[in-house]
Amino acid sequence: MKPFVALLLCLAVLPMIACSSKRKPGPTQPNQLPIAVASVNLRSGVAPLLVKFGSTGSSDPDGEIRAYSWNFGDGAPSIALAFTSHTYASAGDFVATLTVVDNDNGVASDTLHIAVVAAPPRIAPGNSGAAWEGRLSKQRANGGN
Repeated sequence: MKPFVALLLCLAVLPMIACSSKRKPGPTQPNQLPIAVASVNLRSGVAPLLVKFGSTGSSDPDGEIRAYSWNFGDGAPSIALAFTSHTYASAGDFVATLTVVDNDNGVASDTLHIAVVAAPPRIAPGNSGAAWEGRLSKQRANGGN
């Protein structure tokens, strides 16, 4: 009975080890770094700008990604999610960074530039801006002074 059990174990266990698609790093196989791929739905817009961030395409050739972190570049706390959203409240040029860590502590990052402009001034209801036009007309009549 023991040779049968040994044969059964060899037939059941060895194919799982041999057919594994992810190799385990070891002394002869150094860890391959993960690949970070950052994506957004918007790269520019008017403040407040709501941007959705994604990490689709990020991978690890010899293992798996264990941690994700987004830094939005505007002083807000980092978020440890693969997918998230963030609102840029004020105008500026920001660099958002996705950092991924694999199962062997390999680290990779990808960055995106986000451009946020200030909202144009609002004209109060009932104010057509005629006062500004009147001032410009007077200025033109006086030779620009």
